Amino acid sequence: MKKRNEASNHDRRSVAQSQQQDGNSLPDTSPAKKLSVTDDTSLSTSNEKLGNAVSDRSSTTTTASAENEVPDYCTGNEEEDKRLKKLHHAAKEFYTVQESFLKYLKDMGEVYPEYVTEFGKRLGKDLLIRQGSQLHIVRELQILFEQLIGFHRLLLEEFSSRLDNWSSLNPNMADVILKYADFLKICKPFLLEKTRFVQELTRLREENKDFDNATVAVRFQFDTVLIRAEDFETWRGGVVQQLDQVHQNFMRYKILMMSYNRYLEPGSEEQMKTLDAIAKLEKIAQSVNDSMGLPSNEQLFKLYDRFQCHFDVFYPGRRLIRQGEVFKQTRKEPQPRYLVLFSDTLWICRVMSGFGSSGLFDMGRSYRIPIETVRTESNPHEDYEQQLYIKSKYKSLILIMR
Repeated sequence: MKKRNEASNHDRRSVAQSQQQDGNSLPDTSPAKKLSVTDDTSLSTSNEKLGNAVSDRSSTTTTASAENEVPDYCTGNEEEDKRLKKLHHAAKEFYTVQESFLKYLKDMGEVYPEYVTEFGKRLGKDLLIRQGSQLHIVRELQILFEQLIGFHRLLLEEFSSRLDNWSSLNPNMADVILKYADFLKICKPFLLEKTRFVQELTRLREENKDFDNATVAVRFQFDTVLIRAEDFETWRGGVVQQLDQVHQNFMRYKILMMSYNRYLEPGSEEQMKTLDAIAKLEKIAQSVNDSMGLPSNEQLFKLYDRFQCHFDVFYPGRRLIRQGEVFKQTRKEPQPRYLVLFSDTLWICRVMSGFGSSGLFDMGRSYRIPIETVRTESNPHEDYEQQLYIKSKYKSLILIMR
């Protein structure tokens, strides 16, 4: 596991490699070409300076999943061997997810401010200058993310040490969560200020075109893939959206623990510890949600199950706004449906009623409508006051609200 330990200590990754990979699939929007530069030497020097801002990142980042294959178990019982291997995969996922989150924290807390600083220098500007007596919002974020990086690096090392000598015959991952769950509260100051951060970042990007260009261009330097290549225009709001990753991370730990628990031996000491860890995570996450005025985790997890894991209710930036039973108007008679409205998506779901699947959404017969395509109409006449006409290029229908 030497490579994993080395990987967890590296804070940087090669910019040249990142630019080469991204350049093949993304539009060429490097800041150098956005600016009016007439001197080729000046252009080359400027690109070199921007690259140097993050060029000390290691080019040998290795994930746990890439480094070691999960071994086969041979107990003489085929079903037991399958369970043990699935448990090993579940344990390994703690490291994989944690490593990805730590990369995200470094991208946002180190790479982003460094890149914007260098971008401004080539323009002869300080893009992160104080706003009156206040630090620039990116500098505020940098300070908060530095605190998060230290703790989450420690947590990654704890997961790594468990996997160094892992055997599903003697699982021991629950102790890590039980020991460090309370420290997850370190994220609370950031989360309580997140709305202000979003508003301020949005305002600055609208008012300062250079800052906006730097924010768009920095995606080439990120170690984590935050926005797909074809979603380039979406990236203009990507940094704001990614601030939600910190909050969503609370839910990830519980999901990991629930998956891990699924393959533990029933009634074992490790399972008892795991159930305690899940309860502890739920209590902490609910405390944060209450402080932020958000729906309970219980609501979200129930929806996660009803979508049968085919829709990510925990996606960064996604907010549950409303859910409930409605009727769909048809030529014959109204048919029951279940409406789930998120900040970015409207779902009109058909609910299954068969044995063993009651209450789950029939995903093959449900409709997902991007919220930006939705238009609604209502008729003020008393005979139609409960009807809502939903129009979209994906689906149009009349709902009867209950």
